[in-house]
Amino acid sequence: MEDNKSEDVVKMELEEKEELIEKQARRILSLEGELQQVKQERDDLFRKFTDLSLTISSQGDTAFHDTR
Repeated sequence: MEDNKSEDVVKMELEEKEELIEKQARRILSLEGELQQVKQERDDLFRKFTDLSLTISSQGDTAFHDTR
């Protein structure tokens, strides 16, 4: 009888661990999605920065003329 209780306890612990693993897996997937979104935003900002830098450099002295 004691062996059955041990087996039941082990099964319950295993189920708890499986639930925890599933919860962590969902969290990881959520974080991966957030990471992809942040990477996309970073890439978009970098493109905008690059475009702005090229615009400023192509304007040369007309953008930042010396008023001395």
